[in-house]
Amino acid sequence: MGNQESTDAELVARCLEAKEAFTDLYRRHAPAVFAFLKGMHRGDEHAASDSLQETFFRAYNALGKFDASRPLRPWLFTIAANAARDALEKRKRQVGLDSDVAGALAGSDSEPLDKVVRRDSCWKLLEGAKERLPERSLTAFLLAKTQGLALDEVAQIQGCSIATVKRDVSDALATLTGVAHELGWV
Repeated sequence: MGNQESTDAELVARCLEAKEAFTDLYRRHAPAVFAFLKGMHRGDEHAASDSLQETFFRAYNALGKFDASRPLRPWLFTIAANAARDALEKRKRQVGLDSDVAGALAGSDSEPLDKVVRRDSCWKLLEGAKERLPERSLTAFLLAKTQGLALDEVAQIQGCSIATVKRDVSDALATLTGVAHELGWV
């Protein structure tokens, strides 16, 4: 490989030939996918980690179907969004706890307090908006604003129009701003 970093398409091709090359693909994209999944799971790092594993398991199994002429990251985010939705649905069916109890269980005693405090503000906003922020709007917001994807890429991932993505992002911003006002942050 030399000193030049390989492209995603080259990484995919190498993964198909030599499965250990998948580690390079994982290292490159896992941090962004994890950040997105953490938002989808509203700060629950354990659930985000589980969805991250599921995302890359699904991606690994589907690499042969990947169109290397298209960007890899939106494809991974599509898989990640589906993995998160599946996990959230499964949790609803399995646990049956109300959302406040489930949220309390997400922050474990084994987690250092300073780590909890650092992330508290972001997750407090998402938690405050959970009943008012539809999953589609949250997903569009996270992809566009925290992952920096273009609106057409978000529309492709979400399976909707660019106008819908614009509305969803705008709705999410308005909802989060309202929650920030309620919390006295603005």
